[in-house]
Amino acid sequence: MLSGAHPALSRRTLALYALPTLGLTMMHWLITVFLLKYATDVIGVSPVMVGLLFAGGRLWDAVSDPLAGWASDGTRSRLGRRRPWMLGAAVPLGLAFVALWRVPGTPGSGAAALWLGGCLLLFFTALTAARIPYMALSAELTPDHHERTRLSAARVGAEILGLFCGLLALHMVENATSMREVAGWVAGGIAGLTILCLAVAGIGLREVEGFQGRGATGPVAGMRDVLRNPHARRLTLALVLAELGLGALLVSVPFITEHYGQPGTSALRILSFALPFALSVPVWIPLGRRFGKGRCYTAATGLCALAFLLLGWTYASLTASTVSMLLIGFSQAALRTFPTSIKADILDWDEAHTGQRKEGAYFAAWELADKAAGALSVAVVGFAIAGADGAVTPEGIRLATSTIPAILLAVATVVMLGFRLDARAHAELRARIDGRVPQGGGSRPASAVVT
Repeated sequence: MLSGAHPALSRRTLALYALPTLGLTMMHWLITVFLLKYATDVIGVSPVMVGLLFAGGRLWDAVSDPLAGWASDGTRSRLGRRRPWMLGAAVPLGLAFVALWRVPGTPGSGAAALWLGGCLLLFFTALTAARIPYMALSAELTPDHHERTRLSAARVGAEILGLFCGLLALHMVENATSMREVAGWVAGGIAGLTILCLAVAGIGLREVEGFQGRGATGPVAGMRDVLRNPHARRLTLALVLAELGLGALLVSVPFITEHYGQPGTSALRILSFALPFALSVPVWIPLGRRFGKGRCYTAATGLCALAFLLLGWTYASLTASTVSMLLIGFSQAALRTFPTSIKADILDWDEAHTGQRKEGAYFAAWELADKAAGALSVAVVGFAIAGADGAVTPEGIRLATSTIPAILLAVATVVMLGFRLDARAHAELRARIDGRVPQGGGSRPASAVVT
């Protein structure tokens, strides 16, 4: 094997690692798809204000994410570097999520907007503290080039289950007689499940003992190494462009259904995306082995760009728009499965050149980019869909959910055409790291685990 002989991950490890994604995905979908609509219709906060609150939370992420990544890399404990953070952040994350949907006071008041902003800040902070160490584990559990794709696929499987559960929650809230009351109860259930998943994974997983004490010297140094990594720069730009395009579509779905006389069908529209997404993950895994992870990701961004372009002309017909969403779902299966696996390879490039293991710093940078794209997508939709009189217009919907995403995905395709970290290049990196080829830098094999 090009990537060296490494044992396959057990089903137990795959299941434990995937588990937290279930609850986190449900949170993500309910916030991404419906919080803007909920805030405007139920809480009485303007779309522009919601966009500004999201943007403010992401400005804080620019500080908290690098700090959390660096702190996680440098943590020394009996449980390892990552699990203490996952366990400690679980309860604050759940409480903050519930508070987002239980806004007290009079709708439309300044206090309601202030509450929403404060809860978003707490939620983003707790999410950072839990998710960055959790994602960092994906690069530590196996050094094998293709086992990493299998690990990523397991997480995407949990993401798909979380997506369907999130769509059920969305349908319940969107069609409730008392939206505020139902949203509160649904949020409570999702929060409890997320806390449980993080706790089970945090207790059950095992970490590599030899990685402790090998992080960057500081958060600035860690971010500097990320920027110096040519593979990280290229992938990060493509990820931001792709996430911004999909995020704009998802935020707009409730407005699309309402504008075209199909209120209450948001979950049905997204289901036409979710089903091919779920069914296509097993298709992309062997394609990745055959043609390479980077090439498959690049091809998927191009296909997604074409699907977005088609979507702009099919909104009025549920049947026709379903075809566009099917193509988007098929391509998104690749866009969700391969990046985490590719990121682990990029971290090996960094270790081969620096002798350090700073998964936290790298995933902090990637999480920050992902969050920024998600928040920006809310702002883009908030500004684009409104006409001169403030009403939603067909031109604004098409601009925000078809033209702009298609352009973004096309640029992402061009960016990824130059990505060169394939299986052979990664095998050479692993040979250097594992000591099969003499080199400096102080790398050493990582085999022991923290029990």
